[in-house]
Amino acid sequence: MPHGGGARFAADSLEYRVLAGWIAAGSPAPRDDDRAVVRIAVLPRAVTAAPGASQRLLVEATYSDGRTADVTRWAKFSSTDETVAKVDDSGLVKVEGRGEAAIAVLFASVVDRATITSPYKAAVDPKMYRDAPRRNPNRRTMLSET
Repeated sequence: MPHGGGARFAADSLEYRVLAGWIAAGSPAPRDDDRAVVRIAVLPRAVTAAPGASQRLLVEATYSDGRTADVTRWAKFSSTDETVAKVDDSGLVKVEGRGEAAIAVLFASVVDRATITSPYKAAVDPKMYRDAPRRNPNRRTMLSET
């Protein structure tokens, strides 16, 4: 059937084979005993990086039967702030600017997130460290008391 959305995947892709296999099996409806996704985990959960850096996210699903699987290929990704971090369809995050953004991840109606932090540059005058009060014991005093 013609459609106006363009090609979704190639005829030699895994997506095509999965869909074609389901159709060839008679397009069976879900069953009550089908395993279900109970949670997903995005790895790494938190990233601290400077603008220009990239980080690949991985998504692991845990099913009701205890089995786990890498489902990164099937997950959907979105950024809460693309001025801080952009994410592509494969889970590759590119840090664009400073601040913090959450990368929301959806798979099988289950949601998780990763946090991307790109700290602002904060120059600290070395004089602040030199003049700061000392709250640690003097090493010589500690050694002489033993």
